[in-house]
Amino acid sequence: MVPERPRILVVEDEVLIGVLLQQMLDELGCECLGPIIHLNTAVEHAGSDAFDAAILDLIIHGEHAYPVADILVERGIPFGFASGVPRGGLDRKWASYPFLAKPFLIDDVRTFVTRILTGSGLLSRDHAPSPPPP
Repeated sequence: MVPERPRILVVEDEVLIGVLLQQMLDELGCECLGPIIHLNTAVEHAGSDAFDAAILDLIIHGEHAYPVADILVERGIPFGFASGVPRGGLDRKWASYPFLAKPFLIDDVRTFVTRILTGSGLLSRDHAPSPPPP
């Protein structure tokens, strides 16, 4: 079951993108933990903080965010990757995880977060994504 106001860990080294994502999550009814801009700090938060899901920039200051992903898998916390790198840039181990291509719009973030939190459901009726055009 999705919490009324899901808490989302955001790991993003581009400050402007992180702030934009934080604002979008707030508009979607989520609480943002972060953005966290350093990989070692992200690893610490991933291993100890309470949150419902995570959005990981694929590359943080030149390093892959896979150590954070490993911790999230161990803890059973759902997550996905966000990146300007094409999806094909993901290691094969992570290729089936949700992926948000940059640049993105709020509807893209809504769909992405919904997929992470529920697999296919909606965040809430108030924040339901628009149906696809016919």
